[in-house]
Amino acid sequence: RTSRCGHTSTESSRSMILRSPAAGLPGTTPSTRFPSVLGGCALSSTGTPKVGTTYKLDLAAVQDGGKSYAAALCVTGYGTAIKVDRRFIPLLPDIFFYLTVGNSIPSVFQNFHGVLNTSGTAQASLVIPGAPVLVGIKAFTEFVTYPGGPKGIHTISNPFSFTLVP
Repeated sequence: RTSRCGHTSTESSRSMILRSPAAGLPGTTPSTRFPSVLGGCALSSTGTPKVGTTYKLDLAAVQDGGKSYAAALCVTGYGTAIKVDRRFIPLLPDIFFYLTVGNSIPSVFQNFHGVLNTSGTAQASLVIPGAPVLVGIKAFTEFVTYPGGPKGIHTISNPFSFTLVP
Protein backbone atom coordinates (compact mmCIF):
# COMPACT_ATOMS: atom_id res chain seq x y z
CA ARG A 1 0.00 0.00 0.00
CA THR A 2 1.15 3.60 -0.46
CA SER A 3 1.77 5.88 2.50
CA ARG A 4 1.02 9.61 2.65
CA CYS A 5 4.68 10.09 1.80
CA GLY A 6 4.11 8.37 -1.51
CA HIS A 7 6.21 5.32 -0.69
CA THR A 8 5.15 1.69 -0.62
CA SER A 9 4.68 0.18 2.80
CA THR A 10 4.23 -3.35 4.03
CA GLU A 11 2.72 -2.12 7.28
CA SER A 12 -0.56 -3.66 8.43
CA SER A 13 -3.74 -1.72 7.85
CA ARG A 14 -3.90 -0.45 11.42
CA SER A 15 -3.03 3.19 11.93
CA MET A 16 0.29 4.10 13.45
CA ILE A 17 0.25 7.10 15.76
CA LEU A 18 3.16 9.50 15.72
CA ARG A 19 5.00 9.69 19.01
CA SER A 20 6.68 13.03 18.88
CA PRO A 21 9.83 13.69 20.91
CA ALA A 22 7.84 16.59 22.37
CA ALA A 23 5.14 14.35 23.84
CA GLY A 24 4.86 15.19 27.50
CA LEU A 25 6.44 18.64 27.25
CA PRO A 26 4.22 21.50 28.40
CA GLY A 27 2.01 22.72 25.59
CA THR A 28 2.89 20.03 23.04
CA THR A 29 0.93 17.01 21.86
CA PRO A 30 1.32 14.68 18.93
CA SER A 31 -1.79 14.25 16.82
CA THR A 32 -3.84 11.18 17.64
CA ARG A 33 -6.63 11.91 15.14
CA PHE A 34 -4.62 11.12 12.03
CA PRO A 35 -2.33 8.20 11.25
CA SER A 36 1.35 8.95 11.21
CA VAL A 37 3.16 9.01 7.94
CA LEU A 38 5.55 6.28 6.92
CA GLY A 39 8.85 6.59 5.16
CA GLY A 40 10.57 9.12 7.41
CA CYS A 41 8.31 12.22 7.15
CA ALA A 42 8.05 14.01 10.48
CA LEU A 43 7.24 17.37 12.02
CA SER A 44 8.13 17.71 15.70
CA SER A 45 9.67 19.94 18.33
CA THR A 46 11.68 19.39 21.47
CA GLY A 47 11.03 22.92 22.74
CA THR A 48 8.29 24.54 24.77
CA PRO A 49 6.05 27.08 22.98
CA LYS A 50 6.38 29.94 25.49
CA VAL A 51 4.90 33.35 24.82
CA GLY A 52 7.67 35.86 24.15
CA THR A 53 10.11 33.28 22.78
CA THR A 54 11.02 31.62 19.49
CA TYR A 55 9.61 28.11 19.10
CA LYS A 56 11.57 25.77 16.82
CA LEU A 57 9.86 23.18 14.61
CA ASP A 58 11.95 20.29 13.28
CA LEU A 59 11.08 19.14 9.76
CA ALA A 60 12.33 15.81 8.42
CA ALA A 61 11.62 14.01 5.17
CA VAL A 62 14.74 11.92 4.79
CA GLN A 63 13.84 10.64 1.32
CA ASP A 64 13.32 14.25 0.10
CA GLY A 65 16.78 15.75 0.65
CA GLY A 66 17.23 18.83 -1.53
CA LYS A 67 13.49 19.28 -2.24
CA SER A 68 11.60 22.48 -1.49
CA TYR A 69 9.20 22.57 1.47
CA ALA A 70 6.41 24.76 2.78
CA ALA A 71 5.06 24.63 6.33
CA ALA A 72 1.63 25.84 7.36
CA LEU A 73 0.00 26.71 10.67
CA CYS A 74 -3.62 27.28 11.65
CA VAL A 75 -5.54 27.76 14.89
CA THR A 76 -8.91 26.39 13.72
CA GLY A 77 -7.97 22.72 14.02
CA TYR A 78 -7.82 19.61 11.92
CA GLY A 79 -10.19 18.57 9.15
CA THR A 80 -10.28 17.29 5.60
CA ALA A 81 -10.67 20.59 3.80
CA ILE A 82 -7.54 20.31 1.62
CA LYS A 83 -7.41 17.28 -0.65
CA VAL A 84 -4.25 16.44 -2.61
CA ASP A 85 -4.91 13.50 -4.95
CA ARG A 86 -5.97 10.70 -2.54
CA ARG A 87 -4.31 12.36 0.46
CA PHE A 88 -5.35 15.21 2.74
CA ILE A 89 -3.54 18.09 4.37
CA PRO A 90 -5.59 18.00 7.57
CA LEU A 91 -5.47 21.70 8.46
CA LEU A 92 -8.57 23.88 8.41
CA PRO A 93 -7.58 27.05 6.53
CA ASP A 94 -7.82 30.31 8.48
CA ILE A 95 -5.95 33.64 8.34
CA PHE A 96 -2.81 32.08 9.86
CA PHE A 97 -2.88 29.27 7.31
CA TYR A 98 -2.90 31.77 4.44
CA LEU A 99 -0.23 33.95 6.10
CA THR A 100 2.11 30.97 6.44
CA VAL A 101 1.41 29.40 3.05
CA GLY A 102 1.82 32.80 1.38
CA ASN A 103 5.02 33.49 3.34
CA SER A 104 3.45 36.85 4.24
CA ILE A 105 5.19 37.51 7.57
CA PRO A 106 8.60 35.81 7.35
CA SER A 107 9.84 37.71 10.42
CA VAL A 108 7.27 35.80 12.56
CA PHE A 109 7.01 32.56 10.56
CA GLN A 110 10.74 32.06 9.98
CA ASN A 111 11.87 29.44 7.45
CA PHE A 112 8.30 28.20 6.89
CA HIS A 113 9.43 28.01 3.23
CA GLY A 114 12.77 26.71 2.08
CA VAL A 115 14.79 23.77 0.84
CA LEU A 116 15.54 20.66 2.88
CA ASN A 117 19.25 19.97 3.33
CA THR A 118 20.77 16.89 1.68
CA SER A 119 19.81 14.82 4.75
CA GLY A 120 16.17 15.85 4.26
CA THR A 121 15.88 18.08 7.33
CA ALA A 122 15.20 21.73 8.08
CA GLN A 123 14.12 23.88 11.01
CA ALA A 124 11.32 26.44 10.96
CA SER A 125 10.70 28.92 13.79
CA LEU A 126 7.68 30.71 15.14
CA VAL A 127 8.52 34.02 16.81
CA ILE A 128 5.80 34.23 19.48
CA PRO A 129 4.97 37.78 20.62
CA GLY A 130 5.15 38.48 24.35
CA ALA A 131 1.40 39.17 24.70
CA PRO A 132 -0.13 37.26 27.66
CA VAL A 133 -3.45 37.10 25.79
CA LEU A 134 -1.86 34.45 23.53
CA VAL A 135 -1.49 31.92 26.37
CA GLY A 136 -3.74 28.93 25.77
CA ILE A 137 -4.02 29.29 22.00
CA LYS A 138 -3.58 25.93 20.29
CA ALA A 139 -1.80 25.86 16.92
CA PHE A 140 -1.84 23.07 14.35
CA THR A 141 1.03 22.61 11.89
CA GLU A 142 2.10 20.46 8.97
CA PHE A 143 4.54 20.69 6.07
CA VAL A 144 4.76 19.45 2.50
CA THR A 145 7.62 18.87 0.11
CA TYR A 146 7.52 19.50 -3.61
CA PRO A 147 7.82 19.09 -6.58
CA GLY A 148 6.47 15.63 -7.18
CA GLY A 149 3.26 13.67 -7.19
CA PRO A 150 0.21 14.19 -9.36
CA LYS A 151 -0.72 17.57 -7.80
CA GLY A 152 2.85 18.79 -7.32
CA ILE A 153 3.00 17.77 -3.65
CA HIS A 154 5.47 14.96 -2.99
CA THR A 155 5.40 14.49 0.79
CA ILE A 156 2.80 15.47 3.41
CA SER A 157 4.10 15.35 6.98
CA ASN A 158 2.30 14.32 10.10
CA PRO A 159 0.09 16.93 11.76
CA PHE A 160 1.61 18.40 14.93
CA SER A 161 -0.11 20.65 17.47
CA PHE A 162 1.03 22.74 20.39
CA THR A 163 -0.51 25.14 22.90
CA LEU A 164 1.12 28.44 23.83
CA VAL A 165 2.16 28.59 27.50
CA PRO A 166 3.24 31.47 29.80
